[in-house]
Amino acid sequence: MTARTETPTTLERYSFELINKSRKNAGAAPVALSPALCRFARAHARDMLANNYFSHSNQLGENAQKRALKAGIKGGVYENLGWQDGPEKAKQMVEELDLSFMSEPEGAMNHRGIILKAEHKYAGVGIAEGKTESNANQIYLVQVFTDLDPDAN
Repeated sequence: MTARTETPTTLERYSFELINKSRKNAGAAPVALSPALCRFARAHARDMLANNYFSHSNQLGENAQKRALKAGIKGGVYENLGWQDGPEKAKQMVEELDLSFMSEPEGAMNHRGIILKAEHKYAGVGIAEGKTESNANQIYLVQVFTDLDPDAN
């Protein structure tokens, strides 16, 4: 399966559903799931897992905006990152990260603020699952938001 045809995983779709649930609870319009943003987010999540780092910039020093331009995504993007390890299953880790994001202070441009930003119309989620050196479960979660349709020609 190529990156072009790869569809969001069940876990990525679940994380996306949590985004729209949070937006609904806050009175914000839902965002549309973007396959292009999912591929973009998944690539960064997998890179962080494979190379054992956690950062908005990749190992070449490229931040989310630079990576988005290289991936052909026009317009600005907002990126949330989450990482967790432990005995929990991946779905529970996604729920815990979502709770952590949504527990942040209101009115700030933090994870919560990015999720609820009214101007966002599209989102994508990428999740990479793996094991730590001590064999604990771990996930890297990347959420990406934008106001321009990244899947339009």
